Amino acid sequence: MIVTKYTSKKSANNQATCYFCGTTLKEYIENLPADFMEYDIQRGIVNNVYLDRIVETVLNKDHIPPITIVTESIDNDIKENNKMIVQEFKILDGLQRTFRLKILWDTVIYLEQLLKDNPTISEFSKLGLSRKFGRELKKISSSTLVLERLISSEKDMREIKECFNEIQWIEVWEGLSPHQEIEKMLLLNAGHKQVSLKHQLELLFLNLVSYFDDIKKEHPEFTLLREKEISSISFSKGRKKWEFHFSHLITSCLAFLEKDTITANASLIKGIQDEKLKNGEFVGIISYELLIGLIKFLMEFDTYLEKNYLFDEGIQWISRDTVTIGLFAALGKYSENSSVNNPQDVFDQFLVSLTTSDDSDVLNIKEYNRERANINLSKVNVGEFTKNAVYLGVYNYLENKKPIIWSECFRGVEHADN
Repeated sequence: MIVTKYTSKKSANNQATCYFCGTTLKEYIENLPADFMEYDIQRGIVNNVYLDRIVETVLNKDHIPPITIVTESIDNDIKENNKMIVQEFKILDGLQRTFRLKILWDTVIYLEQLLKDNPTISEFSKLGLSRKFGRELKKISSSTLVLERLISSEKDMREIKECFNEIQWIEVWEGLSPHQEIEKMLLLNAGHKQVSLKHQLELLFLNLVSYFDDIKKEHPEFTLLREKEISSISFSKGRKKWEFHFSHLITSCLAFLEKDTITANASLIKGIQDEKLKNGEFVGIISYELLIGLIKFLMEFDTYLEKNYLFDEGIQWISRDTVTIGLFAALGKYSENSSVNNPQDVFDQFLVSLTTSDDSDVLNIKEYNRERANINLSKVNVGEFTKNAVYLGVYNYLENKKPIIWSECFRGVEHADN
């Protein structure tokens, strides 16, 4: 992509440079990387009625806010013509706009081809357009509404394509570190629809993603889901065996390391960024050994739950982070107060005690669900209440190896709060 460089500014540490540039919409769209939507730190595409009307903005040649991209290197030709070439880049801010601009441009190209074989296409009804071209439009993520708007614009193809020669302002960052990219993305999104706390948490631990390749090699059935693919709330409603939400794995590791329940809120995010958690100094980056051990344990735990609890009752039980946080906080606390120091040994000991127990319903999940359903929502925070009850139940089981009595655990949390 060729852009005209207008100004540049070095970052405070002189390691990164920001260029404020201009290029045409057409140049920008046609040079998008094939994987422009797969940049790890970006969230998924969100619903936004105003962005969906971007066809009006383009056809009216109205202003589109600047887009921020990052690149590792730039080919400069500044002295001669004040231009430079950005060959490979990632979108830091403006993914939602770019996604819709790409759809619009692809629809324009599609319409141009359609007119060659259907010169009377303007006479088609909305239903007619949908029936005849709906399937092909879906392949480019477009819709009949976009196609119809282009047809009814009273512009010929030359005029429509001319709209894409308007200047699009772009902020190009060169030389940002991965950590700086995340910080800048969160800052740029601060005034937009908030990036979910679970997604922010995932961003802070993106370095862990590469670890999952090892798990996949050994366990092809392992499935990792990200917040931008499915929210943790939706995940909790339909989890399947050996499916894991990235944010839940992170909070489980942190709860184990903290040896206490945690909450995925703004304070936790800030504590991680400041390298501190509530119990003192930050525990450091989650280790490969802990993450791999925790996932292997959860996969074996899934097998146990599937075998002992019908109708996915057990599989669904650990679909909520309120349960996994309480579970791993208890396992972490038990490791601190016993002679078991290695995380894998703690996980193995828990599984062995479950699978060798004379009682197949040690976890008593039906009673847990009843007790949780009876929580007075007007008096307590149900998330905090349940994760503390799980913590108490699992820790008591680890201590005495007797089936969990959830009514006592929930009453214990209630009395502790009072």
